[in-house]
Amino acid sequence: MDNKLIEKLQKQFIRSAMIWSILVTLGIALLINVGQITANRYQIRQTLLNIIDSYSRGGEQSDPSDEVYAFNPFTLRRLVNIKYFTVFYPDDGGEPRVRLTHTNGMTRAEAMALIDGAVTDESGFGRSGVYYYDYERIEGGILLACMDHQNGLDFTYRLTALTVEISIFALVFTYFLVRVVSADMIRPLAENSRRQREFITNASHELKTPLAVIRSNTEMTEVISGETEWTRSTMKQVERLSGLVQNLILIARSQEQEQSRKTADLDISQVVRETAESFASVAASSEKDYSLDIADNVHLTADSSSIQMLCSVLIDNAIKYCDERGSVRVSLSARGRGRVLLVVSNSYRAGEKMDFSRFFERFYREDESHHADSGSRSGYGIGLSLAQNITSLYGGRISVGWKNGIISFTCPLSSLKDE
Repeated sequence: MDNKLIEKLQKQFIRSAMIWSILVTLGIALLINVGQITANRYQIRQTLLNIIDSYSRGGEQSDPSDEVYAFNPFTLRRLVNIKYFTVFYPDDGGEPRVRLTHTNGMTRAEAMALIDGAVTDESGFGRSGVYYYDYERIEGGILLACMDHQNGLDFTYRLTALTVEISIFALVFTYFLVRVVSADMIRPLAENSRRQREFITNASHELKTPLAVIRSNTEMTEVISGETEWTRSTMKQVERLSGLVQNLILIARSQEQEQSRKTADLDISQVVRETAESFASVAASSEKDYSLDIADNVHLTADSSSIQMLCSVLIDNAIKYCDERGSVRVSLSARGRGRVLLVVSNSYRAGEKMDFSRFFERFYREDESHHADSGSRSGYGIGLSLAQNITSLYGGRISVGWKNGIISFTCPLSSLKDE
């Protein structure tokens, strides 16, 4: 696991943690404000109903203009600091009678303007500006109570603002906390990744020397005593181990290049052509028909070393697994601005019933028996796994298909973002 992937995992963790934090914070803030608003409306309506009940029992039915009210003690305590007024609509259609004793100078016209159309509201309970109203039918008509709730609305607005401020502070604090925690969480992964890279690099280089000694000793034995079944078996094992060492070096090199990747506007046509032409002699020595179809002047924001490695892996794989006296073809074409398509194909008659889905598994081999003498074409799947990783780095996904005896590896690539 390289540092880029570790950083990506850290960002994903932070993003997920913040999304959930935002949802939880918004949920709590919403519950607080909705709960407060609901409780506030309930209190307002109960107060209005108390006003209506007290007035109807005390004076409205007998004489709405009477100054004597029959408030019960509970209602009286709650209404001391409230501005309100009442309007009585008689059933005989007479003039509405307005009581403005507790309005601090409100005129009759102002009161009637506030409740214009209120008695036609079927729900009864409603709001006009900072005033809330409710009405009930009593003996002789309809009694409507209307009260000023400016203080309550101000409290609601202050609570909402305070909730938003606390939520923002909590989210900022959570963000920095998550960053610190995620850094502690990924530190062991980063250290393990570093040690893994060191182990692969050291092991691959340390294995070179004993393999070279074994090869030399075996060749000397063949010179002195002649080639035998045992020396041939030993040389096959040396070849296999040498191939494994080369693949380990390839992994270490790809990880090092990932760490030091430098992007630039790249003439990818030239890079692919130069890399492909370096394999011409290899294809010729194995009697393969080797052809290139590379469009000119195709540019991509990319890292040249990763493109070279991708081409090398695919072309080497195509030559190695191509049918005897078969053909290998490398093509490159533009697919719009900042997008290209690289295709490497070769003759492969055995591919009709092949399980292509496992080709990109690291250490997967076509020969499932893993027999020591399965032949020189037995690979380890490391190369194609690296090709898959490089292609995904460029925003694509390598695909493999077989048709009419030709197997093709297709790599859609897009420009990298400058870092």
